[in-house]
Amino acid sequence: MMKVSGKAAILDLYYLPCLEYWAAFFAFEQVLIDVGAYFEKQTYRNRCLILTAQGVMSLSVPVCKITGKQALKEVRIDYRQRWSRHHWRSFQAAYGKAPFFEYYQDDFRAVFEQEVELLWQLNWKLLTICRDILQVPAQVEVSEKYLEFSSENHFEDLRGAFSPQDFGDKSRRFGTPEYIQVFGKRFVGNLCILDLIFCEGPNAGNLIRQSL
Repeated sequence: MMKVSGKAAILDLYYLPCLEYWAAFFAFEQVLIDVGAYFEKQTYRNRCLILTAQGVMSLSVPVCKITGKQALKEVRIDYRQRWSRHHWRSFQAAYGKAPFFEYYQDDFRAVFEQEVELLWQLNWKLLTICRDILQVPAQVEVSEKYLEFSSENHFEDLRGAFSPQDFGDKSRRFGTPEYIQVFGKRFVGNLCILDLIFCEGPNAGNLIRQSL
């Protein structure tokens, strides 16, 4: 585990996380990502929300059958379903006309063209790309062992703090930025990070920082 020397937080590892999740990377000096925690269905662990011409769309990464309580680090992706092609085509339809889609598409598409075995590895690959684009200032580390939380370890526990069930709820832990989106006259906040990256490009990280 990293040595804590400032404001620090524990987070789950999500699939192309929402903007509020990313705000934590700017609000804390250190972030520890727990992949030893149990996998839970109907969460951002394998789900993201994008904005399309028809409105908000939920995309889910199918996983192999979960037996009992299984840690995220053990969850395998189910490639019997052609989910990766569907997801990438959905991103193209939603963001193909966004100002920075062409600039970043190759980096993301390369991940979707792989058959990454484990869900956490897929999420980590995508998070790493996003982290570089956003120029995240926090020190980030992954823990494959479940982290027992106590007030003595000086981490703020944000595991389970962000949920698709709370989408649209404006009483959020962190503020999130507004920006010009591809579709709709009304702004839709706290979507998947790709919405911000493809629309704002290298300014995306600055917008998150300014919204805190």
